[in-house]
Amino acid sequence: MSENEYKKSYKAGEVIIQQGDPGESAFIIENGRVEILTQNQDGEAYQLGTRGAGTMIGEMALIDDAPRTATVRAMEDCDLLEITKSDFTARLGNVDPILHMAMQVVLTLTVTCWSVQKLSATRP
Repeated sequence: MSENEYKKSYKAGEVIIQQGDPGESAFIIENGRVEILTQNQDGEAYQLGTRGAGTMIGEMALIDDAPRTATVRAMEDCDLLEITKSDFTARLGNVDPILHMAMQVVLTLTVTCWSVQKLSATRP
């Protein structure tokens, strides 16, 4: 695939990732800003944080088959680079085994921190 096939653009207010949807890719924000939101069981939305250029969103989709845990919405016009699960898996096959293990540890810690943050944000 060419680099242009990985580029995605979103206008301010557009939803990039929807909580509950299946996750097939992650994104690197080239420019723009997004907000990360989650809904509690009553349907109330809480902002978990924001991300800007040089950060990744939706990365959990690359390591698990669970539905999206949050909604990500563009706060301003954004240009993103998409990383599909299949491309990530193919690239991972070429990584040194020690780096692969280190990455798994970091991703596991990310999942744990994300879960704690989500739980604390949804409590009244």
